[in-house]
Amino acid sequence: RALFEKKQCIKCHSIQGKGGNIGPDLGRRGLYRDLVEFAAALWNKAPAMLRAIKLRQFSVPRLDGEEMADIVAYLRSFQYFGEPGNPDLGRRLLSEKQCLNCHSLDGRGGKGAPDLAMTKRLGSPAAVIAALWSHGDFMVKSAAERSLSWPQLKSDEVAHLMAFFERSTRSER
Repeated sequence: RALFEKKQCIKCHSIQGKGGNIGPDLGRRGLYRDLVEFAAALWNKAPAMLRAIKLRQFSVPRLDGEEMADIVAYLRSFQYFGEPGNPDLGRRLLSEKQCLNCHSLDGRGGKGAPDLAMTKRLGSPAAVIAALWSHGDFMVKSAAERSLSWPQLKSDEVAHLMAFFERSTRSER
């Protein structure tokens, strides 16, 4: 985010409605399916972007590979690449993947872990990824103690879970 602002991308592009309105909102989900489409769009739109930058009288931002990787990671945190998940399918997956053996959902289910409908910490894709990673060590031990199999998640299932948590967090505000 800091680099996106420092390189002045925010002057023309917004992220979820915050920033410029000359180019598209880069916080919209699924704008491009993958990095190849993103690279092609940057190339194909370069003449128009360069004209807009010149009209606004600021310098063309230079990005090295590491900086572009950081910006791509920032955009990816909004699921900019790929289709958004379905929060209702995410809710259903919590039961199907046996998350409710330990967690509760709306007060129903397991009692040993937080209620997943009430968590405020999982409102962004990056927060969900961090929680999955941080939860892994505990989950391995708990699954072994309870003789539970390790639940596998496909990428579209993770997108559905992210959409569920994002919606749950939004409804708390």
